[in-house]
Amino acid sequence: MRIYISGPITGIDNYRQNFDKAEETLIALGCDVINPARVDDCIKNLTYDEFLALDLFMLEMCDAIYLLPGWMDSKGAKAEVARALAKNKLIYSEMENNIIEV
Repeated sequence: MRIYISGPITGIDNYRQNFDKAEETLIALGCDVINPARVDDCIKNLTYDEFLALDLFMLEMCDAIYLLPGWMDSKGAKAEVARALAKNKLIYSEMENNIIEV
């Protein structure tokens, strides 16, 4: 299963660690993972809207979306969830104890 990680980035100092920890957890469970926080390493100088368009494109390649805590406070994550729902993708969320909940 290929899964896309979604969560707050803008205004979050440790967002990268949050995404990387989720990526490690998902890989350990046997998932192929798309971690959009890594895009910052490869592509520079994109606008917010350009990053969101790229994120939504990457989500299209996935079977599921994995929601980090705080996703409901993120405009981009809410857009990703709306797209995932529209495309009938599986939706998982991270609990405080790192157990994946369907």
